[in-house]
Amino acid sequence: MTITAITKALTGERVVALSPETADEAATDWMRRPNLFPGRALTVATLQERQTWQAGHIAQRGQAFTPGVVRGLQVGYTVEGVDGDGHAIVKLTVTDGQGLAVSGEDVVLVQHTECLLSDLPVVAPPSIFVGVLDGDAQQAAEDSAAQNADPTPGAPLPRAVGPSLGELIAAAPDSLPLVGILVLQPITVDTADFDPNDPCDKCPCDDGTSGTDPSNFEDWRIADGVRLLWYAWPQEWLALPADPSRLRNELANLIFDTESTLQHGDALPWESWGVPVALIGVDATWQPTFADRASVVRQGGSARDPRVQLVASGSAVLAANNRLPALWQARIEQFAEQVAAAGEPAPAAADLAQAFSWLPPCGLLPTNAMDLQNMRSEFFPLGFDVDAAPVPVDQLDLALRASAGLAPFNLSNAESVRMLVPVPQAVWDPRLLIHETVAPEFQQTLDQFLLVRARTLGARQGLLNKQAVLTHAISGTTPVVPDFSDDPDALEVESLSPWGPPPIGGGHRSSFNTGLHQHYFQGATET
Repeated sequence: MTITAITKALTGERVVALSPETADEAATDWMRRPNLFPGRALTVATLQERQTWQAGHIAQRGQAFTPGVVRGLQVGYTVEGVDGDGHAIVKLTVTDGQGLAVSGEDVVLVQHTECLLSDLPVVAPPSIFVGVLDGDAQQAAEDSAAQNADPTPGAPLPRAVGPSLGELIAAAPDSLPLVGILVLQPITVDTADFDPNDPCDKCPCDDGTSGTDPSNFEDWRIADGVRLLWYAWPQEWLALPADPSRLRNELANLIFDTESTLQHGDALPWESWGVPVALIGVDATWQPTFADRASVVRQGGSARDPRVQLVASGSAVLAANNRLPALWQARIEQFAEQVAAAGEPAPAAADLAQAFSWLPPCGLLPTNAMDLQNMRSEFFPLGFDVDAAPVPVDQLDLALRASAGLAPFNLSNAESVRMLVPVPQAVWDPRLLIHETVAPEFQQTLDQFLLVRARTLGARQGLLNKQAVLTHAISGTTPVVPDFSDDPDALEVESLSPWGPPPIGGGHRSSFNTGLHQHYFQGATET
């Protein structure tokens, strides 16, 4: 290691820290690269050191992007029966895709993968493996857990990879919580793929005359791989919710709240093992009750976009946090995913609401969640103040983006909610959803005008009838009197109600009524 002295230091300039701090650390750090030159013997240790240096640089380059799932890696399951112990036989399926761990290592599945849930290795505190592993394996698990220990007070217990889930359930069925996280862990494996037809797999210096067998030469290689782990829920760190009917929503909100308090550069405990792909809850027979993706999966592979937020509630200290955009997106996707899991057609709004205790600050609801005719919703509790407003479809993304960073809704508290109804831009109006109430004065004035028009139209029709009668008396011809509704200048459908059409010969025609009634002239000058 070469150290260059600072010859012209600036005012106040000083050495803050050294990395690596000591020569011993520099000798073991992955940044130490061997100096290879022609004629130097290449030993196994030197080759491994060179590969470690290269892998470290690749991982460091991956840390420039956001960790999470880049594409694919969808998780599904099917129940294929029950084993002899009464436990469900569950087959997991993981689609092809790519992800990026917080360490910068990438995980890649080139094809659709299937496995049994019971075959997954369990990541849990080594104390759970007592009685399942032998002495050497138990000690190795404890040593591995000690290396992964987090010295922070209140942190999860140190964990290690233990036996398969099926072995652990058979030996200690009550040792694990009924919730776990599926994690894709990047690993390296030693492979020996000897091909007798490949001359590179045979020693070029032996032609078979020296008495040695050329086929004894094996081509050992280190290959990158990935394995699926069952990370047992850290209930010693985050207690499981008590309400089983809302377990999925409560767990998702617990993860979101915990993640929002992380400092810049920190990660959730299961993220240090690889790329999480699903949160799975099971019943007493270990049959999955839900497989939630968005609660643990974050969109990865994007350039880091740090957002500034308060370090703690009530604090005036700001710090950058690049997890916020992915966290906001995950809240929206988790809610949409759980609503979609309720089935199609969607259940009644009141029934759907029973599965939620928390809601994201913005999200998508089924159409039956809001009664626009009566402007009420059975999805939200009675203490909620709910209104609705139209929004153009092309501006819906902007409205969601502006609300994504707000606090989630707690259904046990009184909140105010605005329902946005997407409509085309051509029909959008601010008062589109408001049912206007006609004022009594307006209706009374309108009825008066209609009455005057009806009387005027009836009088005009009566004059036309009289004119036809006089014309017939004078000339003997009867002209055709058009109906009052055949007026080409009419702006709307006209009516003579409540008077009715006048008689053909003119005059006034009264209805036949029993009892006392009268007829009179209005505005007459003589009796």
